[in-house]
Amino acid sequence: MPVKKGTLGRNMGATNKELRTEITTNIITGLKITDVNRTKDSIRKSANFHLDSKEVSGKYKVEIQYQKGTKQTVAVVQVASGASDADLQSGLSSSLKDGYTYLVS
Repeated sequence: MPVKKGTLGRNMGATNKELRTEITTNIITGLKITDVNRTKDSIRKSANFHLDSKEVSGKYKVEIQYQKGTKQTVAVVQVASGASDADLQSGLSSSLKDGYTYLVS
């Protein structure tokens, strides 16, 4: 299974329908594996959020976080090499909805 539910995230930030739409439209839609296979902060931004990526044990940990205030994380995926763009987007969307970390392979 290319997208697998992992553990419940700790101290995940809350969002509402309007904020989730902002994240989906400005950050998740069109996101590619090649975008996150670089360790970089603020790869993509919206009015209130940004996407970061860092390498951890041969995988990329991708997080969407608030830009201001508490800077809480609202979505997390761990991406293995060979993952598809669609699976990356699906994993982030799922994490945003339920607060779990998703494993994308």
